[in-house]
Amino acid sequence: MGGRNVGRGVEVRQDSLRIVFHYKGVRNREALNIPATKTNIKYADKLQKGDTGGYRTG
Repeated sequence: MGGRNVGRGVEVRQDSLRIVFHYKGVRNREALNIPATKTNIKYADKLQKGDTGGYRTG
């Protein structure tokens, strides 16, 4: 049940990461589909806080 919290708003789900955030009063969970490594956890934490300028694409 549920993911393991590794930081506020970041969860480990099986072997990948997801971020948890609220938008317009609704709780959202977004899977990142990246491995749960220390570096990726830091990236997900920054992404969840909005420090990266948004999702990187292509």
